Parts: sequence; structure tokens; C-alpha cells
Amino acid sequence: MSFEKGFLFGKRSFKEKQDDLVKEHVKGDFATLNPKNADPDYVWDNWVTPLTEYAAPITSFENYLTEKIRASKEKIRVLDIGIGGGSQWKDFVKENDFEFWGTALSETFEPSLKGKVKICRASELHSFFKENYFDVIVSSFGMHDEELVGIENAVYLLKPGREAFFKMETALRSFEARDHYDLLAEEALFENGKQFGVAIRIKKH
Repeated sequence: MSFEKGFLFGKRSFKEKQDDLVKEHVKGDFATLNPKNADPDYVWDNWVTPLTEYAAPITSFENYLTEKIRASKEKIRVLDIGIGGGSQWKDFVKENDFEFWGTALSETFEPSLKGKVKICRASELHSFFKENYFDVIVSSFGMHDEELVGIENAVYLLKPGREAFFKMETALRSFEARDHYDLLAEEALFENGKQFGVAIRIKKH
């Protein structure tokens, strides 16, 4: 099928829900994640999260992905939505046999990843990759102000029965879509006693 915005979260309420997510975005430290509030060169080119922390506190993403690669008889396909500086992938891509793809908003990412990164936003993924293409999709604070449409794009690209992990800078929880995926885990993220984000793990039907 062709991608249609709103197929998970509904067309009529889509903008309202996304606006609610944006309003919940934390200011202060996490304001640097929002291109409206910070120098884009700093935000997109220097933000690097260790792979072990990509899906924390739900799981160690690096361990999860390593086990998936080793257990699979075929080369698995992995997508990171919003790689930031990208240096967190340099050694892992070199040392493991899998098909890696990432997205960024500029060309100034880790040089060794050249040819493996598409310059696009989360809302545009369906224009760059095929439906049901990926075995694992992850995004660690990489879908800024496009969380709902980003998840929709990810589900569109994810193979049935496969999993995706998302960490987002919002306190609002409205990510259930029971007709399309199982919400396996959902954890609030706190800093200094205040919720600044949420981590979720889903499995596509």
C-alpha cells in the first residue's frame, strides 16, 4: 500500500495531537533539541548518544542489536532515524555484518557513514525507503516535532513481526495503535524529578 499520513493516529485529530506533543517538549537543557530554539549546526551535528543508551531504560539497544545480528541467518536491515553526529555507529557498523541506514538533516555526519545516510526528516521516510523493508528501527530523540508522523513512517517501513524503539522529548503518552502494532514497553524519562521524555518499544503486526 502507499503511505498515507494519519493511518495510525487518525487524520482529523492528527495535527491537534502533534501540537500537544510539541507543547509538552521540555525547555531548558532539551531546548537544544528543537531547531527553533538552538543553532541547527550544534543540534544536528554534535548530538551523539551511545548505542547502549538508545533504548534505555527499556533495554540496552547495542546488546539487543548484536544478538539480532548474530541470531539471524540473513543480513538484517537497520534504520536509525536522526543519527546526530553519527560517531556512535562508526565502530559498530565496521565490526558487524548488517545493512545500516540512517537519516540526518545535514551532510556533516561521521564520514565513514557516507552512502548509508539519507538527508531527510522523519515525515519523509516513506519517500526514501520501501514498505516493509527494515528488521529494526530506532530513534533516540531524532524525530523532533514529528513524533506521530515519524512513528507512522517507521511502522510503514518496518517488516511485520519486527520491532522498533523510540525515545522522544515529550511527557505526553498517546502512542497506542492496537490495530497495527503491540506496545511492548513504555517508560517515562525523568531528570531532576521532572519528566522530559518517553521511551517506547513496539512490535508490528
